[in-house]
Amino acid sequence: MATSTAKRFIWKSGKVLSLRLRNGQHTLLQLLDGKWRFAAFNIFRDRDEWDDVYLSAESLLFTNIAVKQFFIESELTPQKGVAPASDVHHEEDRISAGDTPTKYRLWKDSPNEFDITLIGGGPNRLRKIVDYNELFTPIANSEYEEYLHIEMKGVQNYPYLNERLMLCGEFGCNADPKKELMFDRHLPLEYRPYFELLAHTDNYEKYGYNPLG
Repeated sequence: MATSTAKRFIWKSGKVLSLRLRNGQHTLLQLLDGKWRFAAFNIFRDRDEWDDVYLSAESLLFTNIAVKQFFIESELTPQKGVAPASDVHHEEDRISAGDTPTKYRLWKDSPNEFDITLIGGGPNRLRKIVDYNELFTPIANSEYEEYLHIEMKGVQNYPYLNERLMLCGEFGCNADPKKELMFDRHLPLEYRPYFELLAHTDNYEKYGYNPLG
């Protein structure tokens, strides 16, 4: 992936951007009210052409928050001809897996066995904010399907958000490797690069992303 030439990013709510992914595909993001909040859509194309696209909640993948670095390092192009979705808003509810560093062994006893330490470890809980207070409700792993639309607690960053969006396009759904791990789901081997990127910045160049620092 080419090195980003822009090292500043001007935020404007309602702006629509196309994002080039490392597999050569493009997808669309919309900036939301509240700085660094964005919406991702289940729209992926080989060409960066969007004249016939209509954004709405129907094609929404998820909303989340990303740090400034994601917007600076990613290959983003303003799409002034695409109207923002008027029915998409940031989802405040989140799933918390706790704050304990936990070691996971992925694809155990296979040639692709991989160890990673992540903040989490469970149990999973739904976090709601009511009158500025955080309220938590336990979630069983068996309830995963009921919470597909709720994101994990935490902010997104470059390049593992880019990698996740690429996986969303390849699987045709809201793929979230970390969430699926926290719910003890089967992890496709295609998720391994995501976890490698999450584990160490030394892996960025291996997958064509800009080295940081």
